[in-house]
Amino acid sequence: MQADEIARLEVDEAQRSALLAGDGPALGRLLDGRSAIYCMISTPDEQEPLREPDKRDDDGDHDREPEEQPDKDG
Repeated sequence: MQADEIARLEVDEAQRSALLAGDGPALGRLLDGRSAIYCMISTPDEQEPLREPDKRDDDGDHDREPEEQPDKDG
């Protein structure tokens, strides 16, 4: 953000000063933010191994061979 954009924000002066100074920790304190955020993933202790690796793509569809594209040269 540019200084003129920050000046137009509806924030108090302390928040504006922290934004202009690029002081993230001060802005976090002013907004009652958390200094640390953690993400933990828990997996079951015992799980049957997959018999076959998952071959789905990100959309959940199974992998398919790519369709042949027509020759661009002729």
